Amino acid sequence: MIDGEAYFEKNSTGKLGSWGWRDVNLQFIICTLPVPIYFVVVAIWTINGASNSYRFPFLQTYMILTDRFWLFFRCFTIVAWCGWCSNYIFFPCLMNAILYIISLSLSRDTTFILFIFYQMNKLITVIRDFSYSVYNWCYETVIGENTRKYKMTWKVPKESLKIIVNKNADARMQRELENRTAKDEANALTSRRRVFGSYALIGTQRAEFIQFRQIKHIDITNASLDFLYNLKQLKHDNLANFYGIQLNDDLNTMTILHALVERGTLEEFCLDRDFGMDETFKSAFMRDILKGLQYLHLSPVAYHGHLHAATCLIDINWVLKIALYGVTNFVCDNFDAENITMPDRSDYTISYAQYVCFPPEHIREYDATGKLPTRFVRGSKQGDIYCVGMIFYMMIEREDPYRLIHSVERPGSGLMMEILDHNLMPFISNNETQEDTLLDKCKECWNRDPEKRPTIENLRNAIAICYADSKGNLIDQMIRMNEKYADELETLVAARSADLALAQMQTMRLLNEMLPASIAKDLKNGVIAPARSYASATVMFVQICDFIVILKRRPPKEVIGFLNDIFDQFDTVIKRHDAYKVETTGETYMVASGVPNENEGRHVFEVAEMSLEIRAISLSYTLENDKNYKLRVRIGFHAGPIAAGVIGIKNPRYCLFGDTVNFASRMQSNCPPLQIQTSEITARMLLATHEYKLVKRGIVHVKGKGEVNCYWLNEHIHKDEEIEESGTISHPLES
Repeated sequence: MIDGEAYFEKNSTGKLGSWGWRDVNLQFIICTLPVPIYFVVVAIWTINGASNSYRFPFLQTYMILTDRFWLFFRCFTIVAWCGWCSNYIFFPCLMNAILYIISLSLSRDTTFILFIFYQMNKLITVIRDFSYSVYNWCYETVIGENTRKYKMTWKVPKESLKIIVNKNADARMQRELENRTAKDEANALTSRRRVFGSYALIGTQRAEFIQFRQIKHIDITNASLDFLYNLKQLKHDNLANFYGIQLNDDLNTMTILHALVERGTLEEFCLDRDFGMDETFKSAFMRDILKGLQYLHLSPVAYHGHLHAATCLIDINWVLKIALYGVTNFVCDNFDAENITMPDRSDYTISYAQYVCFPPEHIREYDATGKLPTRFVRGSKQGDIYCVGMIFYMMIEREDPYRLIHSVERPGSGLMMEILDHNLMPFISNNETQEDTLLDKCKECWNRDPEKRPTIENLRNAIAICYADSKGNLIDQMIRMNEKYADELETLVAARSADLALAQMQTMRLLNEMLPASIAKDLKNGVIAPARSYASATVMFVQICDFIVILKRRPPKEVIGFLNDIFDQFDTVIKRHDAYKVETTGETYMVASGVPNENEGRHVFEVAEMSLEIRAISLSYTLENDKNYKLRVRIGFHAGPIAAGVIGIKNPRYCLFGDTVNFASRMQSNCPPLQIQTSEITARMLLATHEYKLVKRGIVHVKGKGEVNCYWLNEHIHKDEEIEESGTISHPLES
């Protein structure tokens, strides 16, 4: 048993990585290689009669002045690198010293020796450089890899880990359920989020975790070290990243962490009858599962071991990601060694409904007392295929395989005995559907002989046959689904207009979450919108001041409600103008006009009007439970050239690039509260119309720009007839 970090610290000197006995052996072989070559060459020269007084000095000088000197230098360099003397190093040094003295005693013709040395120096330089290359290659491929493993990058230090407990989780979950009931299906689909009782922070990364109580020190074997290193290296679009394990510290816990995925678990979507999981969703999710599983099976990790619909997570972009892969044997080994046990209270336990869905060959050791199982099962590749069959069944039938999802306590060992001893399988109805082919494959997945279960390729072919019209990722399928509905319903518009409208609304809502309307329309029509430059556009940033104070004084529920309320009012303003909300980051709100729809230079005036309206909203905004609170915002905008385009193929996003974005951000960050700041070039565009009142702020130091003239926008100067139609207008702020 070894501890990787202790090994690394003991053998590391901070020079050229970590060194140990393997490195000394490697150095020994490389450095002493010329010694046998020396004697072989001497023997050849002697046998050929080359013992006269002018050839042997060539050979001995060649060895003395080149190879011997370089070898001496290398040996002492190794000693310096390793930081300690070794018999492996001392031996070649002693050999070279003896050979050096013998060669000097045999030398007679000094002039000829120097001449030959000059001629052969080029050859020995090539040999020396080749030796260096061999050594560097050995270090990078063998020693360097071991060094990275012994650094244990998968180990999460306790100083970097923080557990966040959500005390309002139950209330948030209830509100989420109410929102799903109150909203239409399309809105509920896009706004759905998981509610976490607790989650972890590793630096700035949010993570889900499983935590065990550590009873005694966990020794990491060489096999475990290699396995966890390989587990950390796994990267795939359909795997939730493994962040690492926290263990062996004074917290007395072992915590397994992976990336937090927000939207929901596949189990929740399968059992939610309000969620319309048609063949579009089923085929996309099934393909995602097989892609992630195939990557795992081809990797050194080899298998998942704990595959269930509850460990298949749907992210914000409707991509399925598999979590908790590869850790089952590591956890089981430590349970067997009595290193860990389940904590008194844990957010994660293996429910009985999950436990009975695992392969029979892995669950024969079970607790017959009727208690909930509290440990993982060991896994295999064939066991993963068994679990895939259970997941596909749940997606097709939209219910738990053994109808036990609502069971809190284990209902005895009767069901388990039926599964283990009488080959009990989930019930499959005799109704003939297009999914019968896939259900037959599910039965094959449950074969008690693991070697007779289908392969991943067999399952992929079955999906292609069953869902022949559903290809590609979820967004592509939704676009094709909408086109299919449109073609079929052209002759039945009167009777099926409601269905068409619902399908279009569902598709467009999902697309409009990620892309501007015009770009989403192009994608719907099969046109890939190219990236392009715009000669002039305007970007605006709005930031809520004193947001940190609000976070400290208000509970999270009120903070989220406050942001939703104020940003909803900002969205209403945006909809009245020719502009596009790019994103919201925390308390900052980003808007652009002039992209992707060019509006003949009106963009600067659209943004000016929006900024005045948003400031007016902030001046009149009040909190229900705090009438004294005054909302303050700072607004900055700038007009100039910009580049924009769709980034990403699987998960497209419309992004803006260029100095204009940075300049607009600086205008906002350097602006006092309740002011609207703009650059000189933008101010001149507004002043040219004589419709806006601006005040010159003066020279302001802007990061990355130096000294810049800035202006404050105070109001739009309305004409008399406009005032009569709209009533009163707000008075300008004093500069």
